[in-house]
Formats: sequence, structure tokens, C-alpha cells
Amino acid sequence: MKTILVLSGSSKPNSAGENLLPIIKQQIESHDGMTANLVDVRTLNLPFFNESTSPSNEGFVPSDQNAKAWNDQVAAADAVVLLTPEYNGSLSAIQKNAIDWVYAPWFEKPVSLIGYGWGGAKRAHDNARIVLSNVKANVLPESAHISFMKHLSPAGELTDVDSLTKIIKTTIDELAKVLA
Repeated sequence: MKTILVLSGSSKPNSAGENLLPIIKQQIESHDGMTANLVDVRTLNLPFFNESTSPSNEGFVPSDQNAKAWNDQVAAADAVVLLTPEYNGSLSAIQKNAIDWVYAPWFEKPVSLIGYGWGGAKRAHDNARIVLSNVKANVLPESAHISFMKHLSPAGELTDVDSLTKIIKTTIDELAKVLA
């Protein structure tokens, strides 16, 4: 069974992305041999990166127990899906911090991007691709761009479920092919 870690990207208690998680989970688990592990970025309780050495140093082990547990989760996953909100043209600071805490487990790990925002999170995905390329992740070309007012209201109400599901399905299908 392939485990797909799905990391939310918003610390807002009423994040618009929360209503996307069941669709992402359903699309992952519609593939034989794939299961979703949903991780709320808020529950990671990661401090802003504060180690004296870089995670890219050989043998790096975080001193913070929450960061160590997060490293272990990424290492155990066969692939990762980042559910990325777009904040001021970029991925959220809390999600980037989660990426920053990990290095070796990202190596060649398939990563799919699903984003939402006023512009469909395209700029957030551009930034995420740069960050993830630096940690040597295998960011897949297909990404889901979910736009406020077209697919999702800013309050998280799904406004075009069929189109939204199709966009997510295309991204997850590509991930499934890579893992086959």
C-alpha cells in the first residue's frame, strides 16, 4: 500500500482548504493500493526553523521532537501532496517552514501541488517548486489550480464541485502513474 501524505497549508481555523481535503482523500483512495494520510499543518507545532546546522548536513536530526516526528512522517510517505493556499503571491509561511525542517526525506520524493486562491495559487506553486527543487523533491508537472469564486468561495464553500473534482483528479492520476 502506497501512503500519500497530504499536508494542509493554512493555519486559519476556518481555512477554505479544509473542504478540499475530503475530495483529495477520495481521489487518492480511488486508486488501488493508495491511501491518504491527512496532516493538518497546525498540528505539527513546528517552531520556525532554529537549528544551528542545516537539514542538508549529513546525519541531521532535529533536536525539536515535533520536527523529528515531521521528518519521520515525510520519510515514511511514498509521496506528498501539498494543499497550498496562496498568501500574498506565495505559499504560506507555515507550510514553507514545514518544508524547511526536512531535507533527506524529500530526496526524489514525488510531490503533487494542489492550490487555491484568487489566482488559483499559480504563484504559490511557482514558489513551492523553487523551494522543493532545493530539497531535491520530484515535483510533478501537473498541478491543480483552484480559484476563488469559480470553484470555491473564500469561506470554503464548494461552488463548482464537478470542475473542482476533475482538476484534483487529473493531478492525483498523474501521481498514481508515477507510483505505479
